[in-house]
Amino acid sequence: MVAVAVKYPAGHTYKTLWERLEDMHCPACGKKAVWHDAGGGDYYVGEEHMCSACATTWTMQLAGPAEGVDTQILEAIRAAE
Repeated sequence: MVAVAVKYPAGHTYKTLWERLEDMHCPACGKKAVWHDAGGGDYYVGEEHMCSACATTWTMQLAGPAEGVDTQILEAIRAAE
């Protein structure tokens, strides 16, 4: 597990725990470099997933490249690998 503290521009910090999933492939690149937010995620969209290989993030409703605060999470995950 990787503890991540995301710092927002307004000054507050949000802490999350990310766990690597050994049995899941990234839907974008096919690599087994998938991590998920171990906190359970949002009630409506579920937990967030992120591929540390290609920087794709996804939930049950959306998918796309890591941007914004997700880049801080990606950097922490890559540093822990």
